[in-house]
Amino acid sequence: MKNVFIRLMLVVCATMQSQITEKNYDYFVQYNGPELSKKITPKAFFEHPFITNYASKNPDQNLQKYADLILFDKNITMQGSFRDQKPYYLITIPVKSKAQVQAFLLQLHAKDSSQTAAPNIEDFGDYALYHSKEQGQTIAFDDKYMVIYKITKKYSDRAYPATEEVFEKVEELEENYPDTEADSIEITPSSEDTFEDQIQDPYAPEILLAKAQWDSLQIVQQRQDLQAWFKNGFVAPKSSKINASAAIATWIDYNAALTSLGSFYSLSKIMSNNNLFSKESAMLRMVKGVQVDFYLENDHARVEEIIEYAPEMAKIMRKITNRKNNKNSYRYFPNTQPLASMNYSINTKEALANLPKITSDLFKETPQWGQEVALVTDLISTIVDEKATATLFDGDLNLFLYNFENREITTTSYQYDANYEEIETQKTSTKSIPLFAAIFTSTHPSFGDKLLQLGVRKNLLEEQDGYYEIRNTEKMGDLFLIKDHDVVVIANTMEYFSGSKKSSYTKGLKKELRKYYFQGKIDFITLAKQYAEATNLQTNTKEINLFTENFKDIRLYSSRKMPHNKLRFTAKINTNSTDKNVLLQVLDVLEKL
Repeated sequence: MKNVFIRLMLVVCATMQSQITEKNYDYFVQYNGPELSKKITPKAFFEHPFITNYASKNPDQNLQKYADLILFDKNITMQGSFRDQKPYYLITIPVKSKAQVQAFLLQLHAKDSSQTAAPNIEDFGDYALYHSKEQGQTIAFDDKYMVIYKITKKYSDRAYPATEEVFEKVEELEENYPDTEADSIEITPSSEDTFEDQIQDPYAPEILLAKAQWDSLQIVQQRQDLQAWFKNGFVAPKSSKINASAAIATWIDYNAALTSLGSFYSLSKIMSNNNLFSKESAMLRMVKGVQVDFYLENDHARVEEIIEYAPEMAKIMRKITNRKNNKNSYRYFPNTQPLASMNYSINTKEALANLPKITSDLFKETPQWGQEVALVTDLISTIVDEKATATLFDGDLNLFLYNFENREITTTSYQYDANYEEIETQKTSTKSIPLFAAIFTSTHPSFGDKLLQLGVRKNLLEEQDGYYEIRNTEKMGDLFLIKDHDVVVIANTMEYFSGSKKSSYTKGLKKELRKYYFQGKIDFITLAKQYAEATNLQTNTKEINLFTENFKDIRLYSSRKMPHNKLRFTAKINTNSTDKNVLLQVLDVLEKL
């Protein structure tokens, strides 16, 4: 019966289209050779001193063999599927010739001392096939492409026997119970009823045989697919989701990725009786896909993550990210560029207002939780005033790292003498303290002031002239708290507040915050210099100097705008030099190290 089932599953896989189309992709990764080769040639990369020196010390890992085989000015792709019907991955590599691929495979086989027999390469004239027993992959190649293909569906034997409920219609009988007490009967479970006996040994001969048959049939399927694709000339896969202007572009079907989680055994007990990760789930209808693109330029390297939302969810996200910054917080911004900064601004009111709906939509199709969750979310949305709750934290958060400063820190410790009398010991030491400030807004008319007075009564805060000192924070540089109307500041220095002054840095930051709901920056050069001076750094100075000589800063930002329902997040590292590609600059640093 198991063999029939296995063959049936493989027949289902075989009935899919012989040529993989875009409908079968759940993820797609593409190395954009034509684009990247304009900025850095394969010769410049493979002949870089770091690569050649590495190859001379590790002859078995000489990368030059790949340069002799692969056409790096063409697209290299990897795509696959998570779906249970036919999960697979397929890697397409443009090559110089069929003969070179065959020689490459023979060379790899010759270096493997564990292999004695010659590799079985089946030559079909225009193309050839090779199967790797160790990896389970099947490789097909011709004069244009080498394709690595594997069906990743694993053999699974249920630990529990399948049972069916059988209902029989019986006639109702009048039951007469005797007055006498019946003798008690002790029921002992038979071996057939025990749970342990229902679990099948994964190493049992019949299980191992079934698994071997499953694997061999998948290999047959892999060969059949590749033969169908190469018979009339292999056509390299393409995806309309891929950004051809990036050096490396990726796309993943968010729905398929999450749906596949439901098939994992570790989640089966949790998700087996609900539709949280089903194809019809509201969670999967919220996000269509995720792109991650990598760019390698002369003056920077950057990564862009793009989340494509469904129209309804995109409408909600636009409301959440569309918020004007509270201008009252600007007076606590620094006059000059800090070592590092992070600014975040979202509409808390819209987030709270839409949270019940999102939660309800997520669980409404789950038979176990749907009605209960809907009831709870309705109750919360009725009781909670989103507008009033949002005033506790409006959505502005600004963090600044100004500098490092050496301060004398006095710590108190307690010990006990021979008579168990407590002895108080104070120790003073000089430590390097980061000077920073955290600024957020709260427009609630009374909650903040009442909370401060509670802190004073509980001896957690000490009221000073215009601020509150936070007790027992000596190790962090004596933290204090300022409540200026709807602005709250937690910091350990007042030296860098701009006040009413309008510096060029503050003006530039205001302009950026109008464009981005999130932005951050780290100045590598100044940060490394100030930290080394404050700590009298003696170790790792060479590595730090090499890094700061080549890389200037890192920027993080995400726009408030969402064209085509897409939210974009960017991380960008800027370089000091622009005379060569950033990848070659990285190799220069590695060579010096």
